[in-house]
Amino acid sequence: MRIADQIYNFVTEDELSLWTKALYSTDAMTITNNDCHGVSEEHMLYNWFVTNVFEKIKIALNDDKLKVTFGMYLNETNPWGIHTDAYHVQEYPNRRTALSFLMPLAVDNDQSLVTKSRTIVFNESGNTNDKIEIHQFTDKTNMPTSAVSIYNKHLSHNKLDTVKKFTIQGEYQWKRGSLIWWDGNYFHDTDNFIANGYTSKQAIVIHTYYDC
Repeated sequence: MRIADQIYNFVTEDELSLWTKALYSTDAMTITNNDCHGVSEEHMLYNWFVTNVFEKIKIALNDDKLKVTFGMYLNETNPWGIHTDAYHVQEYPNRRTALSFLMPLAVDNDQSLVTKSRTIVFNESGNTNDKIEIHQFTDKTNMPTSAVSIYNKHLSHNKLDTVKKFTIQGEYQWKRGSLIWWDGNYFHDTDNFIANGYTSKQAIVIHTYYDC
């Protein structure tokens, strides 16, 4: 199975508009200065979200074992930094990390700028986001796919010594209507849109799990 991929023409503009409005209507939670309007399992819109949004994803991936941890409208104003999504299941011993999904919406709230951003997935995986775990990775600067090659352009919000530990699986340029997905155990990151002259980026993001 691939680590990550991008499905084009996955969702219509009408669907994107409806899903965005529904998620944005929920209360925002601020995480690392980013606004996340989320729907978790306890939320009143959770069943609607699973039926109207997530079932379409399960069909596209041909994976009926996927279950939603949460889905959200993300307004990102502070680049995340290199991380995995494994921490979402750490409090649930009967769950294991599955796939994560992103549907690009806009950059600086402008749909015409959406292609100015990207999601970057790396070949390295981990069970936590602990800096000690990353420190144990070997330096891969001399490898052809070293992430250092895009450090100045896309990853300068991370420490260079951290970026040296990673190799690029894929740079997924944002496009409205597409679905970007990756194995949540693999490290990934946003591009440094701030350094490239933008102040924010918007997307629908979904994290999933499998029952053990």
